[in-house]
Amino acid sequence: MAQYTKAQIFELVELGEGLERSDLRDIDLEGVALPGLRAPRAELTGAKLGNADLRGANLESASLRDAHMGGANLEGANLRNADLEGCNLTGANLRNADLTRANLEGAILERANLQGTRLRGAVFMEANLGKADLSKAKMKNADFEEAYLGGANLGEADLRKAVFDSANLEEADLRGANLEGANFRDANLEAARFQGATLEMAILVGANLERADLYDSDLRRANLRNAVLDGAFVEGARFWDAECEPGQFASATGDWIDLSRSGDGSIKRTLAEARTPEGWAEPAAIPVAAPVPVAPVAPPQPAGVRFFGQADILRNADLEFGADSEVHIEGKFEHCNIALGEDAKLVIGPNGLLNQCEVVGPGIITVLGRLLQNGDLAVSDARRFTVKAGGCAQATVRQPNGYTEFVFEHGCALRLKIVAPEEPS
Repeated sequence: MAQYTKAQIFELVELGEGLERSDLRDIDLEGVALPGLRAPRAELTGAKLGNADLRGANLESASLRDAHMGGANLEGANLRNADLEGCNLTGANLRNADLTRANLEGAILERANLQGTRLRGAVFMEANLGKADLSKAKMKNADFEEAYLGGANLGEADLRKAVFDSANLEEADLRGANLEGANFRDANLEAARFQGATLEMAILVGANLERADLYDSDLRRANLRNAVLDGAFVEGARFWDAECEPGQFASATGDWIDLSRSGDGSIKRTLAEARTPEGWAEPAAIPVAAPVPVAPVAPPQPAGVRFFGQADILRNADLEFGADSEVHIEGKFEHCNIALGEDAKLVIGPNGLLNQCEVVGPGIITVLGRLLQNGDLAVSDARRFTVKAGGCAQATVRQPNGYTEFVFEHGCALRLKIVAPEEPS
């Protein structure tokens, strides 16, 4: 790894040469103008780059740990896979930059501009993004666990399957954001704005939604167990098949909520009705103006194949599938025990969800959707465990004596604990 002085850097840049793999640790480049700098895989740990002009720079896979980059202009820069742990980016301009799978754990991004930035799979654990602008950013599968996003703008952002466990988003703006399958377990969402946001199948267990604005938001099939909705504005919000209790709406505000499967407002309930178990009765048992939409019939399956469609919901069930059988799940399974025979194939489809389920046996498991288990054992003795691109697995996996073959595709979201055959989970 070549090491350069500040003067040498300017000379090389002037000659049009790159600085790939260069050793630039602790270098002082405060306020310099180096637009288009090419320094992929460079070592810039502790570098001083405050207010530097690095527009369009190529810093892919570079190490910028603990660097000082407050006020830097990184618009359109390539920071894919870069390590920015502990980096100070206060007020930095990262608009339209590419930080795909970048590590920003513990970074400071207060008031930073990340509008339209590509952040798919990026890690922001314990980062400070107070009042940052992340509007229209692409953040699918990003990890914001325990991060601070108070007052941040995430309007119209793509946050599908993003993780916000124990994060603080008080007064954040999430209007129009796509939060399908996002995890907000124990997050602080007090006074956050979700107008028109998509929260289908989101996990909001234990979340604080006090005084949140959920007007016209889509919470179908979301999990709101133990979530606080005191003072939340829920008018027009869609709650079909959401996991919640009528008592959670005791202090909510608004005129009505939507309990229709299709979210078209055909089954409305006043908040007074929503506060009673009867108000949440199955639509088929209550006369309504419009017919209840009928779920599409699954296509015929060949012998030995079981298909569970999106309309299928199983809770607290014990299921057993024999050797060489094949099971496709596009529906929602919760608290189920699934036993797989020798080489039985279990496929969790793109719309499938196994939540708090346990799968046991020498089968072949493929995850395209979501397999979620809160720290407990979810899979035992599997012969092969595959998580496809876009899939999400959060669980403990115990291997058999012969060990499990693991396949993790690029673009999947993982939080796995893999234990040996006799190791406690």
